[in-house]
Amino acid sequence: MSETVFLHKAAPTQKKRRQQLQPPPPPPPPPPLPTRHPPPSSISPTSPPSPSPP
Repeated sequence: MSETVFLHKAAPTQKKRRQQLQPPPPPPPPPPLPTRHPPPSSISPTSPPSPSPP
């Protein structure tokens, strides 16, 4: 009987602790990468860089 009472008392405590730990803080958004302009290494001297349409 004492074991059952202990389990019943511990269950709500564990649930409360789990609920507080479950929602982690949202990760910060990654910095916007310059994807519109190609890197200088890929730009060929013969073909001009073509900007991608928005």
